Amino acid sequence: MKFDLSVLFTLKKGKADKVGQMPIYLRITVNGERVELSTNRKIEELKWDSKMQRAKGRSESARNLNEYLDSIENNVKKEFNWLLDNEKPVSATILRDILNSDNKRENFLIQVFELNNKLIAQEEGDKYTLSTINQYKPSNHKFSWDNLFSTHLPVEKRIELPEQFI
Repeated sequence: MKFDLSVLFTLKKGKADKVGQMPIYLRITVNGERVELSTNRKIEELKWDSKMQRAKGRSESARNLNEYLDSIENNVKKEFNWLLDNEKPVSATILRDILNSDNKRENFLIQVFELNNKLIAQEEGDKYTLSTINQYKPSNHKFSWDNLFSTHLPVEKRIELPEQFI
């Protein structure tokens, strides 16, 4: 499946502060699904180039802001490519959640299933028979297909799971 990614920076003109600075928002679009999140940066409208989506000028503050926006854009593209390379579900919501999370690539529930199946397969003969191992695989496959088009299900650290899964 082909995925189209668009990364834009926009000013929220309706949210100008008393000094006249407006927040800069990041808009991520994947196959028509759009999400916006704050960059936690502000700029005056006169100092913003809406066509280039960057700060105007060569001042130190403009260079720093533009470098910051470049790093955000590169990070979005890096995470997008990581999801594609690892055949993970890709959506604008998933990218937003990854960017907002403290642990960038959380262990998703599907990954926990896969890791559990690998660990069980390593113990074939000691603790588990081949037929038991084969019974685990369909549940992982069914779970993957049932959740393919839904949003991802991150496993949060507050859930009581062995540390090797988190």
